[in-house]
Amino acid sequence: MKILVLGHTGSGKTTAAKLIAKMIESPPPRNCSDFIIEDYAMESTDSPVKASNLIKKIIANKNDYRQDLFKYGLGRQAKDPAYPISEAVNHTDVVTGARTKENLDAARSLFSTVVWIDRVAAKSGGTDKLTPDHADIVIDNNGTFKELEDNIRMALIRSDM
Repeated sequence: MKILVLGHTGSGKTTAAKLIAKMIESPPPRNCSDFIIEDYAMESTDSPVKASNLIKKIIANKNDYRQDLFKYGLGRQAKDPAYPISEAVNHTDVVTGARTKENLDAARSLFSTVVWIDRVAAKSGGTDKLTPDHADIVIDNNGTFKELEDNIRMALIRSDM
């Protein structure tokens, strides 16, 4: 069983993905941006040490690099529309970070279920191109952590995930 977790920036995708991974006894979830950051750093520098330093800098200031990373990812997706989802799914059963419809469509067959984490306070950002309509299941994240955990558990039971 492979699950892709979607949602706007700040919706709680990472938290939800960690809960889902724990509930289905999966390795920890991976975010597609991890692979974009690594590849971007390797291609932007001339040594592994410089790439490692750039990765650390990007992780510490991710918002400063968001648009550049998004453009880089789109360029890579032009060659391989499933990138970087196809990379992430090789490491875990729960993946987050798909950003475009083309990206999702190319990788959709890799997943048994696509989940949207819905949070009123989360707003669509410049790199968010997907909506709840792209998911099989929408999980509400407008309450407490415990309520999110319960909502995920109920969604897992109802959907047979």
